[in-house]
Amino acid sequence: MTYDAVSGLVVDWNYAGGLWGYDVETDAWTSIRQSNPPAIRISGSLFAYDTSVDRVIAYADTGEPGGAATWLFDIRTGAWSKSGAVTPDFGSDPAIAYDEASERTVIVGGGRSAAYDATADRWETLFEGSASGNQPAGCAARPECRQGHQMVYDSVNDRLVIYGGGVPAAAVEDWVYPDDVLAFDLETREWTVLLAPSDGGAAPTDCGSGPVVSVRPGSAPDRAQPSTGPDRSPWIPAAKVTLHGGPFFTRVAGVADEPWSSTPPADPATVVDGLFLPECQLWTEGTVWWEGATSDPSSRAWIEIDLGGTFVLDAAVVQADVNDEYRLSFRDPETAEWTRLWDVPLGEAGGMATRPDQGDASVRWPLARPVVTDALRLEETSGDAQYSVSEIAVFGVPAP
Repeated sequence: MTYDAVSGLVVDWNYAGGLWGYDVETDAWTSIRQSNPPAIRISGSLFAYDTSVDRVIAYADTGEPGGAATWLFDIRTGAWSKSGAVTPDFGSDPAIAYDEASERTVIVGGGRSAAYDATADRWETLFEGSASGNQPAGCAARPECRQGHQMVYDSVNDRLVIYGGGVPAAAVEDWVYPDDVLAFDLETREWTVLLAPSDGGAAPTDCGSGPVVSVRPGSAPDRAQPSTGPDRSPWIPAAKVTLHGGPFFTRVAGVADEPWSSTPPADPATVVDGLFLPECQLWTEGTVWWEGATSDPSSRAWIEIDLGGTFVLDAAVVQADVNDEYRLSFRDPETAEWTRLWDVPLGEAGGMATRPDQGDASVRWPLARPVVTDALRLEETSGDAQYSVSEIAVFGVPAP
């Protein structure tokens, strides 16, 4: 999102390429017209509003070498225009913010930082730490080497402020996730620590402690089962899993650059087998996965689970891709209507992530109240257009 100071709207760009403006005073969303929308890979894009030229500055990364580009959007007319400047490659998950003091749009990530001067249509390198945007070599622990961090402009102190993100550790496979806060002065090009990491930058899960172990789909000995103590409701085995919409296990052009696929595709029944994959495992490995590129209802995908009877549920656990949000719904046996059961939040670190407690499948999400149902449905609600699910476990007892 970004803030348009002229209209007073918060502007959001969704994965289908639509632009929307949110009016805080009226609590209403309005579609923003685009006269010539570009073919930009939304999941690899960032944007910020530049007051010096009254344009939204969009950084788009196709994922291919030399595929980074800068676009400008005129909110007043709905027109897009492509910059002629050579755009740096900022790798995966950089951060963007408009620096009001210098009137520059700054991006930090991929081993570098750079500022875009829209009035001159020119990028200026602030720091260059590696030959490749995805390599931490020569970058050490600088914020430019982070991925998934957040950045905003502090107008009181005229500086940029960064929070969190992942930092490459000594081993190639290792990442740590500090909860520190740093400030960047564009004039001096110096970083200042505002808040040190509370735990020395330890990873929130075991994902950063070494190589992620891959297992074959259905390899029960290498997968964790949810525990059922004597005072807890038992796990409910499901009778049937059906995949709707999609397509599943199929690449969608323009969604992302990773050439991953399931070979062979995972059996849909594995999402209810009571077995959890290792945390941070690759999102297409041993999972039911799909991609989304448009908001067309016909392209929606969801997983439907027939419980094989009527049960009273009191808890749930879901293991799914870390950087997406999902909705688990239940069906009313009498009316056949679907009702929200649990809005499954984002995970914490890398690949597959168990909710509510990444790294511990025995921790359950307690329902606000017991529900009676005979079927479940899981679908994505937001994310990076690449979705996957490994396990949907519910707990309860047969309905009387």
